[in-house]
Amino acid sequence: MSHQQKITILNSRQGLYPCRSHIWIQNTQEALESTQNSHPIILSSVGMSTWYILTIATSQLQLPLKLYLQKTDKISEEQLITKTIRDYNLNPKLVTFQFIDKNSSIEFQTRRDKLITSSADIIFPISVRENGNLTKLISQHSDKINTSFQIPYKSRKEKIAYTLEQSNIRNEMYNITDSYIIHWTKAHHHKWYHERQFDYYTDILNSDSYLRTAINSLHNIIEKQNIFATPNHMPQEIPTVSFSSLSPIEMLPLFKWRSRYREMSFEPYGIGIKRSVALKNNIREVFYYDKKEKHAFSQEDIWLTQSKGIQTNWEAEKEYRHLGNFNFTAIAKEDILLFTRYKKETDQLQKLTGYKSISFLD
Repeated sequence: MSHQQKITILNSRQGLYPCRSHIWIQNTQEALESTQNSHPIILSSVGMSTWYILTIATSQLQLPLKLYLQKTDKISEEQLITKTIRDYNLNPKLVTFQFIDKNSSIEFQTRRDKLITSSADIIFPISVRENGNLTKLISQHSDKINTSFQIPYKSRKEKIAYTLEQSNIRNEMYNITDSYIIHWTKAHHHKWYHERQFDYYTDILNSDSYLRTAINSLHNIIEKQNIFATPNHMPQEIPTVSFSSLSPIEMLPLFKWRSRYREMSFEPYGIGIKRSVALKNNIREVFYYDKKEKHAFSQEDIWLTQSKGIQTNWEAEKEYRHLGNFNFTAIAKEDILLFTRYKKETDQLQKLTGYKSISFLD
């Protein structure tokens, strides 16, 4: 019986906003396609965009895949297999799984990379950081290395953070006071909460520009007629939609970069619901409490609570929330106002959707 080759393709950590115009993605796909005729087993994983790209591209080509996953206490191996097959649109007949029992993500990554490089018959380094962990690891397997698709590693310096100067704000924005309760969105360096990893990374592999920007998120909200709830940063991880009753001008200081999460707090893209209409549609004011004081919250209302904060004053956001997804199909268009950064975006959005729109800048 002939030996079925095991192949892996390695990339160091890349930029936050990948798309197919990036050379490391093109070369990853080309290296993968070059192996098709021999129908090898591709060794891959998840947890970082470079592995996600390889896993999804392998799935699209319907090549055999061995996926290295971290064991978790939250769900069983069988449940994780079922979830992974769905999330990545994998063919169950073409995928096998190897679980690694390590407590921390760092331990898992180290163990996984060692297992994959030692198990592979051929290693294709693509964009690997000099003197990085991967470079040190693959140097131990020089007889397996194929550099046909390798390129110099370059740290991406995407311009992500920005602020809006109040002196540049269009005059009409000052007329929008507190008459709207607004959901502000932002660029995501991961999938939207309601979609699969397969959908997200398929878009990356099929587009020359990144498609999870703040304006794209706003377009998605309008297209789906839904603001999708997320458990991120919510009490007990209860899926919730966040709004703010601050006026757009009051929001300006909150359009800022959060280095801890490698993303903006908010961006000047949002959907506002007239205050009276919002309150009738179960958008409710958040109760802020001091952690030093004792408070008894019912389980029913815990999703509406937020500590005042120590380093950050969360009260300043004047947050409102809706429990679960917020579907606005039944809300009249005249009760909704869309916000964008630039006027050309507003003009396009208004023409495309029929919703009244307003921009912060010309």
